[in-house]
Amino acid sequence: MKPTTPTGKEHYLTQKIDAIVVVAGWEERFLAGLKRDLISSQPADLIVFRFDEYDKLTENNRIQVSQLAIAEGVRVAEVSVKRDPVHLWNTIRNTFMPTSWIERSVLVDITTMPREVIWWVFSSLRSIRSRVRYVYYQPRTYASQWLTRDTDQPRLVYQHSGVAEFGRETCLLLISGFDVERAAQLVRFFEPQQVIIGLQSGGQFDNESRNIEATKKRLDRPSNVEFFGLNSFAKDHGLSEIEMAINPYLDKYNIVAASLGPKPSAVALYRLHLKNPEIALSYAPSRQFNVDYSHGIADDEVTGMLDDNRFSTV
Repeated sequence: MKPTTPTGKEHYLTQKIDAIVVVAGWEERFLAGLKRDLISSQPADLIVFRFDEYDKLTENNRIQVSQLAIAEGVRVAEVSVKRDPVHLWNTIRNTFMPTSWIERSVLVDITTMPREVIWWVFSSLRSIRSRVRYVYYQPRTYASQWLTRDTDQPRLVYQHSGVAEFGRETCLLLISGFDVERAAQLVRFFEPQQVIIGLQSGGQFDNESRNIEATKKRLDRPSNVEFFGLNSFAKDHGLSEIEMAINPYLDKYNIVAASLGPKPSAVALYRLHLKNPEIALSYAPSRQFNVDYSHGIADDEVTGMLDDNRFSTV
């Protein structure tokens, strides 16, 4: 299914903003997408979070981005981070702590940003009343084999771990993707009484065979698994379908939510958490990423305002 963008796309991508925030990636779409961001948004600052573990892989893209930004008169700051969640959380929070960040307009490019980082960046910026927009660029193609593998132990996301009610069983809300074993590990780790799995609709990138069929084959055995369809590229990124699916379980279970599907689904889960703070967000980091993860960049982008009036609770 072709991605759609919220009404007002032209406004989102042409209005001048104060800063862009990204995580450095080695994929072609990281560089190509950021070029679009810099030209269309004309920011004063560019913040690039750089994972030390992938310094060599991202070096060429970071050099080119820096050169382009400087040519456009944009100040560039690279922020070195490690995958350790405590270090990562503190670094993100401290980056946006100076008073100069208060009430700024910020574009968060989530294209190559881990979901845990997306949620922490969103919350850090919202806490200082920044006006947050986001953008996501799909690739032309994904690697035909594996994308991620060797999943590390899942964890609840710090400051987004919900409020568990004593005596209640756990319900796992999972937005599936191409790494089916990663989904299976989340199920094994949380041992939920109920599992609700959102399956991305459409046939893009062999989604039907690599995601829908593979996920059902691997996880459809227990009687406590329920599937529902959603479109992460819709205006609300599937939030309405997610809410409909979990509504019968909200007052009965402690709900843990995880996104392994299209990156915009992480925006939907974040909004779900804002509306229902008792729902915990979970992250299952991968230890290995395919160097040929993707190629090219799609023509259309997915973009929106984080605190759009249709979704905001503040």
